[in-house]
Amino acid sequence: FFSVQIMATSSATNHTYVPFTYELAPVPMDEIMDPTPAEQRAIALQTKQAEQEQRQENTKAKIERQESKGGFFSKVSAAATDYASKAEKAARTAYSSAEVQAFKLAEEHSIKRFNTAFPALASTDQLKGDHSCRVVTSGGAPHTIGGFLVVTDFHVCFVGDNKVNFSFPLSDVVSIQKAVTLPTKDQGQPYLLQLPDPNIIPTAITVYTMQKQMHVFSEVTKCEDALNILDHCWRAVVGKPPIPGADYVA
Repeated sequence: FFSVQIMATSSATNHTYVPFTYELAPVPMDEIMDPTPAEQRAIALQTKQAEQEQRQENTKAKIERQESKGGFFSKVSAAATDYASKAEKAARTAYSSAEVQAFKLAEEHSIKRFNTAFPALASTDQLKGDHSCRVVTSGGAPHTIGGFLVVTDFHVCFVGDNKVNFSFPLSDVVSIQKAVTLPTKDQGQPYLLQLPDPNIIPTAITVYTMQKQMHVFSEVTKCEDALNILDHCWRAVVGKPPIPGADYVA
């Protein structure tokens, strides 16, 4: 295992949020080939529907076999099988409906939060991801600010506590990296570790821009999903990195 600490310098002081600066950006991480979380949910839903249809076909065939035998007990057995099948279907349908409704409700909250914080972007961009996190600032204490990492089809946004909001275009991004942040004894800025080992589960995301700024999003909820969305959206905008004109580590 090999770890790298990014040495970032503060670009200003006494500001609520100030991104870090860098000299050379790391080469972008490998492209994430997995489907996006939204695509994965659609696939899972289709799979569940197909499985339910198959169970119904199997139950129908079983009932027909039982009824074909004739006799009172065969009819009772067929009726019991039919009742159990309908009860199971009702339970599965109710669970799926509740699951879908919960996701829709969370999505509505995310859209409302984005629209309120960035009304101009909301008129042009489509929300792709919304994950709670803490952004690390180089502007002094407090060293992190709670909020939400919001990814659209064209921008990276942060909707923070006390209306600490900022955004930048995906077209400005030159590198995205998996990372973890660790607390320090002096309760200063979290210690940042990039993740060259794919077996380590990331909890943070670092984003490098053409303006020599590094944004550190730590404690990201469902961090791998956030990375997936961010990577897909970024590559859809910029094409295949590395980005021409960007300064990368050799």
